[in-house]
Amino acid sequence: MLRLAREGTRPADDGHLDILARLGDAFVTRYADRPDADGRTDDIDDAIECYTALLAADPGIALRYAALQWLGDAHSGRFEQGGRHPSDAEAAVHAFHQCLEMLRSPEMVGLLAEPERVRLPDVLAGLGAAVTRLLDSDGDGRDLPAVLATARQVLAELPGPGPAATPCAQMFARLVHLVRERTDLDVDTAMAQEYLSRLTPRTSGYEVAVRAVEEYHRTGDPGPLDVAVEALREITQGMETSGEEGTRHFGALGYALWQRALLAPGSADVDEGIAAFRVAYGQADTESSRDACVQGLCELLVLRYRVSGHLSDLDEAIALHMGTVDRYRDNPRDAPGFAAAATALQRRAEAVGDHRANTMALAMRMLHNRGGEAGTLRSFFDLPYGHLAELASEDVLADSMFLGEVDAVIASSRTRLDGSVGDERAAALHDLVDALHARARAYGGEFADEHIDRLRELTAGLHGLHRGAHEAELGFALHDRFHRNGHAGDLSEALSCLGRAAAVDTVPTLFRLIAAKARGQFSAQAELWEVADEAYGLAIGLLPKIAARHLSHDDHLRQLSQLAGLATDAAAAAIRNGEPVRALELLEQGRGLLIGDILDTQHDLGRLAEVEPSLAEALRDAGDRLATEVDPHLPAPPGVPSVTDRRIGLVREWDRTVAAIRKVPGFSDFLAPPRLWDLVGVAVNGPVITVNVSRFGCDALVLTDGGVAVVPLPDLSDAEVRQRATRFLATLPFAELSPEDEEATAEAQEPLRQTLSWLRDAVVAPVFEHLEAHERVWWIPTGLLAALPLHAAALDRAVSSYAPTIRALRAAQARRPRDAGLTGRVVAIADVPGLPPLPGAAAEATRLADRFPAFGHLSGAAASRAGVLAAFRDVGWVHIACHASSYAAHPVDSALHLSDGPLTAGEVLAARSRQGHLAYLSACETVLVGSALADEVIHLGSAVHAAGFRHVIGTLWRVTAGTATETARLFYRNMPPGLDADQAAQALHTAAVDLRNRYPRLPARWAGYVHIGP
Repeated sequence: MLRLAREGTRPADDGHLDILARLGDAFVTRYADRPDADGRTDDIDDAIECYTALLAADPGIALRYAALQWLGDAHSGRFEQGGRHPSDAEAAVHAFHQCLEMLRSPEMVGLLAEPERVRLPDVLAGLGAAVTRLLDSDGDGRDLPAVLATARQVLAELPGPGPAATPCAQMFARLVHLVRERTDLDVDTAMAQEYLSRLTPRTSGYEVAVRAVEEYHRTGDPGPLDVAVEALREITQGMETSGEEGTRHFGALGYALWQRALLAPGSADVDEGIAAFRVAYGQADTESSRDACVQGLCELLVLRYRVSGHLSDLDEAIALHMGTVDRYRDNPRDAPGFAAAATALQRRAEAVGDHRANTMALAMRMLHNRGGEAGTLRSFFDLPYGHLAELASEDVLADSMFLGEVDAVIASSRTRLDGSVGDERAAALHDLVDALHARARAYGGEFADEHIDRLRELTAGLHGLHRGAHEAELGFALHDRFHRNGHAGDLSEALSCLGRAAAVDTVPTLFRLIAAKARGQFSAQAELWEVADEAYGLAIGLLPKIAARHLSHDDHLRQLSQLAGLATDAAAAAIRNGEPVRALELLEQGRGLLIGDILDTQHDLGRLAEVEPSLAEALRDAGDRLATEVDPHLPAPPGVPSVTDRRIGLVREWDRTVAAIRKVPGFSDFLAPPRLWDLVGVAVNGPVITVNVSRFGCDALVLTDGGVAVVPLPDLSDAEVRQRATRFLATLPFAELSPEDEEATAEAQEPLRQTLSWLRDAVVAPVFEHLEAHERVWWIPTGLLAALPLHAAALDRAVSSYAPTIRALRAAQARRPRDAGLTGRVVAIADVPGLPPLPGAAAEATRLADRFPAFGHLSGAAASRAGVLAAFRDVGWVHIACHASSYAAHPVDSALHLSDGPLTAGEVLAARSRQGHLAYLSACETVLVGSALADEVIHLGSAVHAAGFRHVIGTLWRVTAGTATETARLFYRNMPPGLDADQAAQALHTAAVDLRNRYPRLPARWAGYVHIGP
């Protein structure tokens, strides 16, 4: 009837506009009432046609305003059911924007005194939903700043708080944060806070936040969380109240931040939420209130571990939960933080191999899953089926039990998919993808194909964190299939998926980095060098976030142990992409990160102090506190900041200060990653040779004052370096079993001589053929090549030194200790309980005391940890003869054994030498490296070097007492009378030549000592 009425009237007729409006409403009503409307848009199409015709007929103000709202809602509806076309989202945004424009007109602006009369909350709600759809569909968002500006002008006319004005301010804040988080547009969030403050009564802020969180849980829309957080921040800012009111407000803030952090785990919400829960706990005066804070704290601490890798966060979560269990003995599952503590125990077991933690975690999972869905493997282990498939393949799970459960999930998920829509379909699809992943790992074939198809479907409906995770899973699945069938299309799509996953900045950094690393690896394997170079570059750029400055040394190295070889593979890709300069820069950015952080805190601030003394002092103070604020992995009381909290705060202070310094004229690149022009000056006294060992090829990058040159090393390979180094290191313990029998000893050292010969042919010869002639060189070997004596292979070519990185060498060159009154300490520990005696140590010390009577002497009880640390800080020359232990897998635990216990490399790294010229470490394995952490170049020698000693003498392997004593004697005999530390490399080189001439077939006696420094 309405159609007939429309066709029977003309636009000029009085009832025509009313008929158009009623006809459009009828189409919308019929669409909403149709049970089979899914996917059909004919009624919505007709409604849009009616509303568009109505607007074209130039209706009055009231009808035009209403028709724009109807048109916006209709376009939004068609977006959801008609294929999510960006054009519908753009049209909806445009319609609601026009509504706001009308409210600024002289005819309507007066109505804003009562915003409910013009349904302003509905307009802003519709606009927010339309903008969300626009961003979800990658539509054109160029007009969003104008939309926000109009909304802001409308809100400026609202008289003050009220039942409609307050929700308007909250929705505007939500819209501002949405645009800020989802676009690159420059959006001023202060304007949102301005209207929240003016239009939201302070007394109702808590209720507003509670309702907003409830709305988030009801709808899944994250926008209300922004409203809640802003309202609670305003309430708690400067809050002095204590007791239950403070607990309630800070606890609510912690909870809202926790929920928002789950959507973007890498955000600052995690740290702010932890801080809020700590304040709430400290003000709580009932057990139930404290338990609620413990629950939130445990969850956020585990989440922060996922993002930043602080093992102490897991320990604190476990301790917090364990502190409540006595009150929940009848039902342990009800103890606060139970599930989070189970996860913390499990993650701790994975990180450090703590089997007791793993057993406790499984027991807690068993308790947690009693009743209901108890017994299902996925809920018991709290792991996706794809991960459980790895356990099943290792016989940890019974195959029949595991596959039976997976097949049941596949069948039930397929059934749930039939006829389902929206969130229900997404949940079923997620479960199906997870189960298919497990089946595909085991059998491939049809399961792999369906897994990929379903993943594509699931990924298309997601965004942000969840989309990034499934994009990566899809990329790996496609590459697995490419590996099986060789279809180039699968490889191309896999690389695209991994590239998109790596670009999502709301997911944990380690996740992004793994995706970028995989994209680089897969591209390099296919010799797509340009793509590989770009992907590896992104991965290297993310490394500082993974190995963040606030991490403890242990956590830093544990994070990087997952990424062994990343920097060298990145450099190999850059070289093969024709970018040798970039290759060297990537190596400098991707290796020695811990040493780099320490060097930053020792940076010469003299020039800055002349211009901005306050900034120089602030940075020096932050660096000093970071050096001494060591994370002992001891849980903090829940109501006070932990060491981790304090270190994170110090790093923020450091970062703010560095950012301020970079705004000072002439300091724009202060502490920036090194570029070629920063590095070439290092080679002024001779070439610096970085030997890059990668599975994608091996090359020497030769840095001279003229730039960087690539020397291909075709006879060197990553596999052979590993094989040679393993054999070399395995030979060393047997190299001096019969020192009095030179023939037998020479036979035992045959593998060492073979390795030296191979190094000469594969590395030294090609490099020096390129160099022609140089008397002085510096080596920076990578990977396990650093465990082999390159300097000894080049003994007849040049005087060799080593450096952890070019940046470290540059810092050592720039560090000029004062020359006046060189002071020294000779430390000798001949006897340590539990270790064999070192009679040569006392003889070595006596000889040095005779030659340098001004040097202090520490032995016996005086040779303590505190005494040696004081020597590192206060004297210019230190000679230490003692036992040492090196741990390649945990290098910061490598230690010098002193009278009162071990002094670790980690403790040495925290020392600050004020005038360090040279440290001679007459101890075993003080520069030993291992494969897992070779890129970090952490050992006792590099720790002393980073602590401030320009020159360090150390050993690659365990030397005999006779070799140690004789090498020290020859070294000091070759040094000039004035003890010029800059002659140390030459003195050690001459000593090695003398010993080789004496023992030509026994390289263990002359090839083990190295010089680190300029």
